[in-house]
Amino acid sequence: MNNLDFEDYMASAITDYAVDKVAAGAWAKAESEQLSKEAFERLLPKGVNTENEYLFSILNSEASQKVGYLWFQLSETLLGKTAFILDFVIFEQYRGRGYGHQTLKVLEEVAKNLDIHKIALHVFAHNTTAIALYEKVGYKNTDITMAKYL
Repeated sequence: MNNLDFEDYMASAITDYAVDKVAAGAWAKAESEQLSKEAFERLLPKGVNTENEYLFSILNSEASQKVGYLWFQLSETLLGKTAFILDFVIFEQYRGRGYGHQTLKVLEEVAKNLDIHKIALHVFAHNTTAIALYEKVGYKNTDITMAKYL
């Protein structure tokens, strides 16, 4: 991802994350934009140049057209290197055309080249389309957070 794509990404990512956190019941609408902005500033203090953060523009190679974005964070523990997907979006007009599936397969190759042994992610429970995609390409639940609203 270049700096121009990063600006474009940030223009929608902060709002999208705020909306998802409100939909999940984690944040109040009134505070959501500010909390989202703070989270992005904390995680990406140097933008595309932030260490251990990998940001990609997803392109349709035949048409040289941008169809989405992918961001993962690299971490290393005694269990080895892990890529944690922090954001993955295929633009609405390109959904259902296989870009998500293909991107996740390319991500596996990128991860192998970086000697990463695990790819992990968080998905909001209301995002059933994403859950179906992740399950289709082999992702498994590792833990589940549940809540009951009274």
